[in-house]
Amino acid sequence: MLLALVFASCEHKICPQDKQVGTVEMQTNAKEFVPYTSNDTLQFLNEQAQLMQLFEIENIHNFHEKLCVKHLCTEPQFDGESSCEYVAAESKKWVFANASQDVVLDISLFPNIYTSDTIVMYYQFGITLSINEAVGMGNAVADAQNADSLLLVSQLPNPLLKVDTVVIKNELFQNVLQIQSPAIKLYYQVEKGLIGFEDGEHQWVLVN
Repeated sequence: MLLALVFASCEHKICPQDKQVGTVEMQTNAKEFVPYTSNDTLQFLNEQAQLMQLFEIENIHNFHEKLCVKHLCTEPQFDGESSCEYVAAESKKWVFANASQDVVLDISLFPNIYTSDTIVMYYQFGITLSINEAVGMGNAVADAQNADSLLLVSQLPNPLLKVDTVVIKNELFQNVLQIQSPAIKLYYQVEKGLIGFEDGEHQWVLVN
């Protein structure tokens, strides 16, 4: 019995702590994907000339998140523990809402790994608009860096579709990223940000 206990203790593996191996700062291509600065207020008009204002309620514009680039140990092998080598990668986040906060716009720029256990990475853009119980969301590649941009787009969840032109409330826009979910349709321009949306009842267009 004593020999069995000694053998079992020798077999117990210790998972090392996470180890930072670098820092990644966001490049210009990704930064320019979102035109918002601090304390922006977004205004939209619908076809009945009703005004909706979205105020910035959260402005975590610059922070670094842990991005694992190499796994040191995995949970099944180490009694539920896991760890990795990681880089501290710059990320950005904006949250807007109307006064009653039943309309919430969440926009983020964050890093992602092209393939597991590699430092080849890219920056992803994410947008989510919630109106009461309805939600519309989409993703795009903000900066492919060294990765294959076409392959990345094919792997994104809810990818935004790029269209040459779109008409929102009788106004023409060019070079638009759009997502047309059953509940909400979103329209986004890199130069202006969210330029319009449809919620099933109204079309809303950005007031310049």
